Amino acid sequence: MTDFTRIISIASLAFISFFCFQVGFFLWSGHKIRQNGRRTLILIEFFTGFLLLFDALAYFYRGDASATGYYMVRVCNFFVYACNFSISFFFCFYVCEFIKQSRLSFSLLLHPIAAVKDGIPIQLFIVFFLCFVGVAFTVFSQFTNFFYYFDEKNLYHRSSFYSLSVLLGLLPGLILLTMLLQNRKKLAKNVFVSLFLYFILPLIGIVLILVFYGFPWVNISLGFGALHLFYSSIKLMELEFYSGERAAKILSPIYKTEVVSTETRKRVVRNHFWQAFSVTMGGILSVLIIVSITGVILPEKTLTIEEPYSENDPSNPVCVTFVRHAEKHWVEDGDPSRTGAQYDGMIFNNMSSTIITDWDFSIFVPLDSSVDPGHGTETLPFPATC
Repeated sequence: MTDFTRIISIASLAFISFFCFQVGFFLWSGHKIRQNGRRTLILIEFFTGFLLLFDALAYFYRGDASATGYYMVRVCNFFVYACNFSISFFFCFYVCEFIKQSRLSFSLLLHPIAAVKDGIPIQLFIVFFLCFVGVAFTVFSQFTNFFYYFDEKNLYHRSSFYSLSVLLGLLPGLILLTMLLQNRKKLAKNVFVSLFLYFILPLIGIVLILVFYGFPWVNISLGFGALHLFYSSIKLMELEFYSGERAAKILSPIYKTEVVSTETRKRVVRNHFWQAFSVTMGGILSVLIIVSITGVILPEKTLTIEEPYSENDPSNPVCVTFVRHAEKHWVEDGDPSRTGAQYDGMIFNNMSSTIITDWDFSIFVPLDSSVDPGHGTETLPFPATC
């Protein structure tokens, strides 16, 4: 990433983050969060604002080897992941409020069976589970480098299980899209189009990443999506004001409700569950196929060891030991000044979630010395540079 791209990325993320916070405070002003009919939209705006803000700070402190930079890149990248999963859940909850035409309580998540019987889409609980797992793995990654890690220059690198984070971030969106399409006839056309556009913007961001890599297109598109939801909300308020209709709990156009039997409702719930399950399995299969074809490519990492350790140091990602063999020592015949010894080397990979298959050794020896590859055997094919 060039310095120009880095500056533009920071400025763009901070600028859109400011507007997300601004509209969030605008919607919050004058009402307590629990009593505000647009509570879920407020949470979307705030979490999107935090996502963009922490992403901007992660770019700003990238490569900063100071104590502040050390902690900031770790804190910021953690919240970027956590906010992404949180936004997916809150948007799903937001869509469910339009479907149910009321402001829902988060306590329904504690009673899933009763909530589904009451007409809450079962996809909400599947999305909640996936997002919860994503946040849990993000916390787990802070101690194990599961999703990503940082090198000695304090630079962010993807780990071997990064594709799992992509999968956990992709599946809630796919399930949400199926839920929205299944309920499109219940929603007014302007509401459906407004919610559907929120899915289109990240897809545009993904396409732009493929063409212009290095800029945070996806997070920028999520910021524009959050602002789009706000402006759409204002438009819905205007339509209701001039139409004279007042929704008691949530402001949105009224849609036609249908009376269905209990057996029909159970069948719909089962269908929706298996549809969500099929989408989940399809997403997992797609990611596995892509990974099997392209593999997981990690950046090359150079490790310089000034003084080899005599035993493994688990605090380092890779530890190389070279210990002089006590019994393997000899003096060249006819020249007592030339002596030799055998050193036993061992490589310890202390990264529990990263497998390193390509090793390239360069061993620098003192002047008037040499490495003799003729003694002993080499268990790994590595070159010795004198």
